[in-house]
Amino acid sequence: QELESYYDEDAFLDEWFDKNDGEEWVIMNDADELDNDIVTDQEWNNDALWDMMEKATTNKGFKLEKKCMNVFGRKLCLCQLEQWVATGTIRKQCSMKSVQKMVKPPKKKPHWMPHHFWRFLKTAKNPHKRPSDVNRRKWKLYLKLKKKGYKAEAEDFSDDLLYEDGYFDDKLLDN
Repeated sequence: QELESYYDEDAFLDEWFDKNDGEEWVIMNDADELDNDIVTDQEWNNDALWDMMEKATTNKGFKLEKKCMNVFGRKLCLCQLEQWVATGTIRKQCSMKSVQKMVKPPKKKPHWMPHHFWRFLKTAKNPHKRPSDVNRRKWKLYLKLKKKGYKAEAEDFSDDLLYEDGYFDDKLLDN
């Protein structure tokens, strides 16, 4: 049985078709501009940190540079839009559009779903916008660990670093 799914087009700032991998890519909308602080300019310019780098042009005609790295077993990408009207350049999370497809939640909690996740799904104002926040915190933790020499690229911590309320243990970020 196929579950009903959809895209939240408001979550996307822009998009483009990547001829290299044959996929549609999207740049996530980040109204609070928190993605600009995921990496420093020095980290952005350090090619040794990145597993993949390429340039593209969005459907709206903006030039961008996409950089990806393997963060705790998952590929996460940032896109820097060049010549952005307001600020010159901005950085946003970007990904394949297919990854951003959302499935409408079931009416009853599936037996396999943890209670805390079901509660979050039913009570959160915009549960589909949460992954950007989680990914942003994973980036920061990953970069902090990488600077200390820990090779976390292949580790899959997934969401095990989350408490039941959905927040990371900030003590991990402060060390």
